[in-house]
Amino acid sequence: MKPHMLKRDLLKQFIPVALIATVAAVLLVAPAFASKGGGHGPNSAPTSTTLALVGESTYWPDTWEPNCMTEDDVIARSFSGSLNGSYSTSFQLCGLSTDGWTAGGEGVQSEVGVSGTLNDLTITAPDGTVTHGVYTTTSKGISYYKVCVVPPYYASTDTGTSPLTGGTWTVSLSGSISSASWKAQVTMTDVNFQQQNCPASQQNIIN
Repeated sequence: MKPHMLKRDLLKQFIPVALIATVAAVLLVAPAFASKGGGHGPNSAPTSTTLALVGESTYWPDTWEPNCMTEDDVIARSFSGSLNGSYSTSFQLCGLSTDGWTAGGEGVQSEVGVSGTLNDLTITAPDGTVTHGVYTTTSKGISYYKVCVVPPYYASTDTGTSPLTGGTWTVSLSGSISSASWKAQVTMTDVNFQQQNCPASQQNIIN
């Protein structure tokens, strides 16, 4: 695959058994994977939290690029607990000039259901650009929000030509939250994914 092209059919052509790992299994992979996946934790004091990682799944076919995420890589993290302050998790995307590969069709997506007060759900790009979460609905006292930064895709062909910038992408949650169920991920995107998982204002689909 040429680094500047985003291709949607690759996942369908890979070995059908995905490399899915629990948190315990992730700890057993090569140490280089830690830099590929980034890290997570409270942002700064004072932060009171029971928010913790409760699950992490990975699909990592691109073993030739151990230090950053590129086409078809997936890391999805789930967190649960309370939060009074802020908490972040980060992901390392590939950049052509620094890594020899682009991020391909990778996108950053996060969603949360909260009881309490959400100050913000954000994605911060390597250049400091911040994208803010969008309220979607409330059900049974739980308020839901989503946020996305995804590459542009053409609706007619389900392809795009502008990968996300390489570097560290940070997803942050903040507020006075008594209970949160939060997911943050970098995954391969396409028109359908962006329509189903991103706020309308952040879908980045070209008609």
